[in-house]
Amino acid sequence: MIDKDEEKLYNITMNTQNNNEMIVSNHVGVDGESVDRIYGDPNSGKYRLVQRDYTTYKGTINKKMTMVKGTDGNRFKSHVFVTQDDRWFDRGGLPITKPNNLANETETKETKEEEKSSIEKASD
Repeated sequence: MIDKDEEKLYNITMNTQNNNEMIVSNHVGVDGESVDRIYGDPNSGKYRLVQRDYTTYKGTINKKMTMVKGTDGNRFKSHVFVTQDDRWFDRGGLPITKPNNLANETETKETKEEEKSSIEKASD
């Protein structure tokens, strides 16, 4: 069963392919060059990659955690996306090079422990 968002994207993609229309949000930069872009619903975890030729990517899309240093100096979790064919995308769904700040299991555990500790201190 296809949900409404998937149906809308499918219809946009099909109309684009049939009528030579373009998805405007896939165009970036001064010249408005078409790029690959991920769209989706973060609440449901369903994502779709509309490629620069307006076709829909058929492979898997995974979400990877990154650790980012904030302006206040504290580290926090963020995420990026990676496709089965090793293309990387930022949180906004735009293409990026592979980040060098991917979180490993140790960092994930440390962050969870720090969050737990700060919650316990706040409740005291």
